Amino acid sequence: MRLLQRYGASPREIYERGIAAARALMPPLSLSASEEEVALQLLRATGDPGLPSQLRFSAGAVEAGVRALSSGTAIVADSHVTLAGIDRRGAEGLGCRLVCTLDTPGAAEEAARLGITRSAAAMLLARELLDRAVAVIGTAPTALLALLDLWDQRMARPSLVIGAPVGLVLAPEAKEELMRRPLAYIAIAGTRGGGGAAAAIVNTLLAMAEAGRAGKEGGH
Repeated sequence: MRLLQRYGASPREIYERGIAAARALMPPLSLSASEEEVALQLLRATGDPGLPSQLRFSAGAVEAGVRALSSGTAIVADSHVTLAGIDRRGAEGLGCRLVCTLDTPGAAEEAARLGITRSAAAMLLARELLDRAVAVIGTAPTALLALLDLWDQRMARPSLVIGAPVGLVLAPEAKEELMRRPLAYIAIAGTRGGGGAAAAIVNTLLAMAEAGRAGKEGGH
């Protein structure tokens, strides 16, 4: 307990110190207020000062995500790693169902049949869950490519895609493909990202949605 006593702090103090440190490290960026909040929270959650400058937003993406979450839409994640970082209490408070596509029955068999990754097969099989959903891709570039194939074929219309798969192979290409399409997205360009980073983005949107709901209730 000696180290805890030496370094210990309450959750609130840790959060406030993290925000202060993130503000000090934030590079100057041309972002809207809501986009800057996403960037700030991403930096706080990951401790990576280089990530905010890699964020890319389609026009109105933050607002589209907040609206969708406020309406109780599903949050569809590409992996259990991504899903584990999402604020379950916040999501459930808004009525948002949390889903991992890897839990889709038959994904392994479909992957073997088509000669593709299980992550991609799972996304294809989960297409009915994607309409109006917030899709959160943090670990599997092939899951993002599969989602975009569904978009191109008009088989899925998510409200927002958070594209942050990490990796040296296919991750940059998948995110470039995402940013070429006329859909609402928040992406981390290049090779960086990950489940924790993707979850941090959706958690910021959840907090915004909850704050908006609380403000409306307080106004009555």
